[in-house]
Amino acid sequence: MRIKAASLQHWIVPIAVLAAWEIFGRAGMLPRYLSVGAEQIRSVAGEVLRPDNRVVLTYLPDLPPADSAVRDEDRPEEERPTEPVQTETDEEVAA
Repeated sequence: MRIKAASLQHWIVPIAVLAAWEIFGRAGMLPRYLSVGAEQIRSVAGEVLRPDNRVVLTYLPDLPPADSAVRDEDRPEEERPTEPVQTETDEEVAA
């Protein structure tokens, strides 16, 4: 008989969680956690996770992604840097 990975996961994960609860001495609290229903979780989430209680960050990188970068030699003449780009040598970095 061959056991599928998905069905094996359904058994291993709960057993591992229960073992962890036993190891860390919290198995007595397990019934309390299991007694919470989906509607109770939705209710608390609705109170805490509100649109007016959030932060939205937009990250804009200074440089284009590496896979879309264009070498200076491939740019049109008017877009090329006017001065050569200074690069550090290994000795300068190590100093």
